Amino acid sequence: MSQQTLISRRAGNRGAVTRLLPKIQQIIDDMARDNKIYELEKKLADLHNKIKIIEALDGEIADKIDADELEEEINNADRYNSSVYDSRDTAEYILSKLKKGESGATQAAAAITAASNPVTSS
Repeated sequence: MSQQTLISRRAGNRGAVTRLLPKIQQIIDDMARDNKIYELEKKLADLHNKIKIIEALDGEIADKIDADELEEEINNADRYNSSVYDSRDTAEYILSKLKKGESGATQAAAAITAASNPVTSS
């Protein structure tokens, strides 16, 4: 597969993640949902799958990219991935609080809003 094809595939998956993060936030914000835990678990599973795909594509791109562009590619991938990891970790923390029935889950939800705008470069 060509480098450009890999980059395009990664961009598509990053777009899917960018659309998924606000959906996760919406589930967290809607306290009236009866099936909130189920929905959040499902969206987090979807997010985990997309992260795995993006990580694999990052590796394939790094293997094909010119050496003089490699450092920038790694930095861009790390910036994007770190933002997504932060959002995922926050959502998982909120989910664990919800499962325990603890208060404070909604206070922690604000962190997802801040982190749900990952860097959008391919």
